[in-house]
Amino acid sequence: MVKLKRILFLTSNEGKLREAKHALEPRGYEIVSFADGTSKVQLVEVQANDLVTVALSKIEQAESYVGNMHQIDGVMVEDAGFFIDAHPSFPGVYSAHILKSLGLEGILQLMRGQKERGAEFQSTIVLQVKSERIVAQGSCRGRISEEIRGVGGFGYDPLFIPEDGDGRTFAEMTLNEKKALSHRGHAMARLVTLLEDLG
Repeated sequence: MVKLKRILFLTSNEGKLREAKHALEPRGYEIVSFADGTSKVQLVEVQANDLVTVALSKIEQAESYVGNMHQIDGVMVEDAGFFIDAHPSFPGVYSAHILKSLGLEGILQLMRGQKERGAEFQSTIVLQVKSERIVAQGSCRGRISEEIRGVGGFGYDPLFIPEDGDGRTFAEMTLNEKKALSHRGHAMARLVTLLEDLG
């Protein structure tokens, strides 16, 4: 039986941390992270073509570090990517690097004049609890907007219009609205289900 109270989320991304807390803390899990000042560990991101490989590499790097921490019941990592249909596997696993390099305006320039604007967000979460390793995935289909819209969210959110939404970008939604539709929201929900199954 897996019992969790306090999970160390190995991320320095404030947006990811906020969404993880929003999804998991109402379920009784306390989420702590780099952003809380809890740790200073730096994970090396392997060069790989899929999110699962990257996420598993991160959790393996974290195992020895977390083993020395007190009052942590589990450690969690997440790797997410933004995939543009017209440019297969791009930016994909390199989404964060590409966003820093091109910015949202650069992505819009890349898409200028293209009728095919389909895209997908994907998320892979790995949670290590003692000898148990849980992998949860989620995705969200949608399209790239013609302009930057909204001030909420982070990353590619101001460009992404989910197909199951009402025409707004993720950045125009509340956190609750985004969670109901997003790749990370789906992955977190799957993680909770898997934890309940183990319990």
